[in-house]
Amino acid sequence: MGDLKYLLPILVAVILVWITYLVINFVATIIKTKKKDDTMVCGLNMQGKIFYAIIIVIYLVMLVYCIYYMITHLLSGDVDSVYLPLNALTIYSFVFYLMIQWIIFFGQKQVLIGRVLFDYRKIKRVTYPKFAQIDNADIKELAKRVGDVSGFSAGDIEGVLLQTAIEMAHLMAEGRSVKIDGIGTFTPALTLGRDKEREKAGEGGKHRNAQSIFIGGVNFRVDRTMLRNISERCHLERSSWKPQRSSQKFTPEQRLALAVKYLDEHPFLTVWEYRKLTGLLQTAAANELKQWASFPDSGIDIAGRGSHRIYIKKQVITEK
Repeated sequence: MGDLKYLLPILVAVILVWITYLVINFVATIIKTKKKDDTMVCGLNMQGKIFYAIIIVIYLVMLVYCIYYMITHLLSGDVDSVYLPLNALTIYSFVFYLMIQWIIFFGQKQVLIGRVLFDYRKIKRVTYPKFAQIDNADIKELAKRVGDVSGFSAGDIEGVLLQTAIEMAHLMAEGRSVKIDGIGTFTPALTLGRDKEREKAGEGGKHRNAQSIFIGGVNFRVDRTMLRNISERCHLERSSWKPQRSSQKFTPEQRLALAVKYLDEHPFLTVWEYRKLTGLLQTAAANELKQWASFPDSGIDIAGRGSHRIYIKKQVITEK
């Protein structure tokens, strides 16, 4: 029993040394990774950073105090007083090591989870099935198809559809949903204006007035009959078509220079023309042009709205 009395503390001390080594190795891994990739940032929010800062301070204080306490009592020959701080420090060190494994660092090319480093470029992509090469059927085509099977003229049907859209807008403006049997349910959705903060719950929270809120979109929930009709008429097969990706031939700065040069020679620039200049896809081209127009020194401005939006050369106003 006497040997066991000293064996257990030795085993606990070995475990403590091993855990301390793991903690030091974890910190060294973070430092080494950040040196190789300076884009790495911690994925914790402010509350998370405060929480981990507190447990790190507690760990360091316990580590220093317990080691000092154990050394002083060992030197004085009081071995029994060493067991409690040794056990407490070992348990907290183990819990601390488990908790820091949840800290994630993100970079442009890599992500660090614990001590494991993943490269985005080597992670296998997950693909999802989707329709290939879909185009849009406009209202004239829809009206013609309905007219072919109903006996009504395509012009009358087109007029009814347009008026239906107007009446649906009126109903949704009253805050009502519109359900069309066999098609689905349309529900208006609200959103805050640009640069407006969200409301805070509670009596003392900030509340937004009506002028800060707008109709941001319309949510659509499809009718099961529509899904069943589509499924019955759709015969799927694998296509050889592969999804397109935006070209990486030019850097963003080079694409801006191409747009500015184009506007020097033409009165306006459309998203379609920008796509042909840069090789970007529709969404990427539209978003990047909006971004250029928001920069005061880009030389590009916006004219028009919606589908009639174009991009023009920004006029520089000089003070006389």
